[in-house]
Amino acid sequence: MTKKRVAIIGASGFIGRSLHKQLAKKYTVTGTCYPREISGLYFLDITQATEVNKFIHKTSPDIVIHLAAITDLDLCERNKKLATDTHVLGTQNLVNTCQNKSIKFVYFSTDNVFDGKKGNYNEKDIPNPINVYGKTKLAGEQEVQKLKNAIILRTSMPFGIESNGKFINGTIEKLKNKQLVTAFTDMIRSPTEMSDLTQAVHTLIESDFSGIIHCVGSSKLSMYDAALEIAEVFGCEKNLIHKSKSTDLQLDAVRPYDTSLNNSLAKKNGLKFCTFKEGLIKLKKQMTN
Repeated sequence: MTKKRVAIIGASGFIGRSLHKQLAKKYTVTGTCYPREISGLYFLDITQATEVNKFIHKTSPDIVIHLAAITDLDLCERNKKLATDTHVLGTQNLVNTCQNKSIKFVYFSTDNVFDGKKGNYNEKDIPNPINVYGKTKLAGEQEVQKLKNAIILRTSMPFGIESNGKFINGTIEKLKNKQLVTAFTDMIRSPTEMSDLTQAVHTLIESDFSGIIHCVGSSKLSMYDAALEIAEVFGCEKNLIHKSKSTDLQLDAVRPYDTSLNNSLAKKNGLKFCTFKEGLIKLKKQMTN
């Protein structure tokens, strides 16, 4: 039987690398990279419509997973054109090319499409982003909604063994080296363990599901409380963790307070997401091995 062909747009990022590795076990996978050329990946600037057309025509995918994004919130705020070109124009180019083809389309979105005033957002809650990153990612969602067979997958703070420099892995590293960690009490999120996320994508692309779905971990906690849980699981000193607020720093992008997402719909569709503590225990075992 011929394997299904999957194109991962943005396969050089953390989620993209993990997905590429997992999906390649079952599918014929082509991953793209940008702005640097990486061996084994197809160099693609999604803001160039002709390049996108050429790539889709050449690889003829059954499934497109669109991960390409500028995830640095402050950079998006400073360079609105870069954020708009990547998240809106790039998505528009992919949508236009995939339209009228029997391609299943998966768009990775973010909890930052919400203003953070209430938390525990479900798929029916109306987005109201308060920073450029969230606004441009929401505009990308709106482009994807033009497609018939599309999934808009919102996630939050993915973490795993290969996540370098992100909050969770950075906190582990600092605490192990007995360095001070400053963590926000005014940012509540739903951290998502990476293998849960990749399995969710695998299940969804094999299903008939279309529409918006929240694929996040089953815990809702502040960055400060997350740091405390990290210290507990990894046997580090909790007194190294100091409280702070995002408003104490001169950040370019406003951070929404509570963008925790409700994953009930995902669970109804057979997807499984562990708690933050369970995810940390899994990560600790991976690091030990």
